[in-house]
Amino acid sequence: MTLRGLFKFEGRATRSHYWVVFGAAITIGIVAFALAEYVLDIPLLSKETSTYSGGEIVLHFAISLGIILVMLPVTLRRLHDRNKGLKWLAFYTIGGLLFDLVDVYSLSFLNLPPISQDTVYTIYGIAGLITVFSLIDLGFLRGTEGTNFYGPAPLTGGSADPSVFE
Repeated sequence: MTLRGLFKFEGRATRSHYWVVFGAAITIGIVAFALAEYVLDIPLLSKETSTYSGGEIVLHFAISLGIILVMLPVTLRRLHDRNKGLKWLAFYTIGGLLFDLVDVYSLSFLNLPPISQDTVYTIYGIAGLITVFSLIDLGFLRGTEGTNFYGPAPLTGGSADPSVFE
C-alpha cells in the first residue's frame, strides 16, 4: 500500500482518513520544530515570533507550509464528503491565517504600530472558533450518505476507498 493518493484532490475522504493524515501532519510538524530547536539550535519553539530573524521566519514558514500542503488535499476531500466545496475551505483557512497574521504583525523589524491586547485576544478568539468549528465539521460529523455532487461515498461495504492509498 502506497500513499500516492494522499495528494489527490478529487473524491471524498472518511473521518478516519482525515484524522490519520491530521495526526501525521501535526506529529511531523512538532518533530520538525523540535529538530530545529534542539538539533539545529534554531529557537522556533522557545522564543516569541516578534524576535525571529529572517532565517528563522523562513524555516518557520517552510515547516508550516509543509503541514498545510499535506493537509490541503485530505481537507478538501473531507469537505467533499460533507458535500461542501472551496468556499468552506477558504473559510476554514481563515482561522489559521488569523493566528499567523498576529504573529507576522508582531515582527519587530517591520516597525508597525503596536496593536492592543484586546485586539489580539479578539483575533485569536475568532481564529480559535473557526478552527474548533472546522475540526468538529471535518473530524466528527458524518459525511453525506450515498453519492453526492463530489462522487460516491468513501465507505463501501465498511471499508475505506482504496484509491486514497494507491
